[in-house]
Amino acid sequence: CFYCFRTCILYSFYSSFSGTHYLYRLIPYDTSWSIQANSEIYFNNLPWGDYTLEVKAKYGNDQETKTTSLSFTVLKPWWATWWAVLLWILLFLLFIYVVVQISIYRLKRSKIKLEKIVEERTAEVVHQKNEIEGQKEEIEHKNQEITDSINYAQRIQNSLLKDESKLKATLPGAFMLYLPKDIVSGDFYWFHEMEGHTLLAVADCTGHGVPGAFMSMLGVAKLNELAAKNIFMPDKLLHELNHLIVETLGQNIANSDSRDGMDIALISLDKKNKKLFYAGANRPLYIVNKKERSFLEIKPTKLPVGGGQYGEHRDYQLHEISTGINLSFYLSTDGYADQFGGPHGKKLMAKRLQELLVEIAELSPAQQKEKLKDMYMNWKGKLEQIDDV
Repeated sequence: CFYCFRTCILYSFYSSFSGTHYLYRLIPYDTSWSIQANSEIYFNNLPWGDYTLEVKAKYGNDQETKTTSLSFTVLKPWWATWWAVLLWILLFLLFIYVVVQISIYRLKRSKIKLEKIVEERTAEVVHQKNEIEGQKEEIEHKNQEITDSINYAQRIQNSLLKDESKLKATLPGAFMLYLPKDIVSGDFYWFHEMEGHTLLAVADCTGHGVPGAFMSMLGVAKLNELAAKNIFMPDKLLHELNHLIVETLGQNIANSDSRDGMDIALISLDKKNKKLFYAGANRPLYIVNKKERSFLEIKPTKLPVGGGQYGEHRDYQLHEISTGINLSFYLSTDGYADQFGGPHGKKLMAKRLQELLVEIAELSPAQQKEKLKDMYMNWKGKLEQIDDV
């Protein structure tokens, strides 16, 4: 602490008297008088500054001497002088400056290190971006090549399926609604004329897109092959078609990996005798009586064509129906009825399709086609098409 020890020894004439006491006070340290018998006065821990010591003796019969004063100064230590304080301040400022400079230096080093890391990361990101852009261009190029190939395949498929105008030339009261899910389709239609019979088929092959398109082209090719043999009854056509598909895909071999096949509805129109013959493999025939506004569904045989059912003998039931002026006949795959949509995202269902067919039966073929297409598109809305139609 910034204090000093001080001792004051009094030498007095009165000290020779017995019973002498001394009164003293240190101004401004004391405000009242202190008394003691000996002549030595101790002041401990006096801070620096100016003092006045007042002393008087008390002797005899309580007689007091005059007050004697002694003024003195306790000097400041060197470290408390103004130049020392200035030195402390300068040292403190120097310390702050050094600390700040060290912090700035560290910040600069950290900044340089961070900039180097950012530069490395940026170079890495740019390199990755360039790689991704290169991969993107390569993927886009390959996708374009694949799309071009599929578009070319579509032309081949369309050439096999024949144009709708040819169908109308054969049957003026007919129309065809064909909506592939992808560019090429796993659904196909087929028609052919022979010996007074007009053959029509609508088929749904396993899968859609390119795999389905392969099956559809196989189906068309095999139907053409059978038509060339003058087979025109639907049940026999389906029986022979099943045999050809199974044989071609090797499904007649035990443990065959092929499970591909098709559901198909096939009719043969005998215009001369006004008869319609129908056989179906998992696809029905719809009949609408326009006059009575009634609907009839002819159930198919619950067996597909092909499909890898090894060793199973397949016969498809033949139905004979008399045609009339008020009757309309419809063949369809399941893509229309299975489409999700509507206000609650549910399937359209066969019942709605059947009700619509009754409703539009009196319209012209072109108008019926538009009504069916509008119903489908409105029902689907923004949802994805799930199957070929």
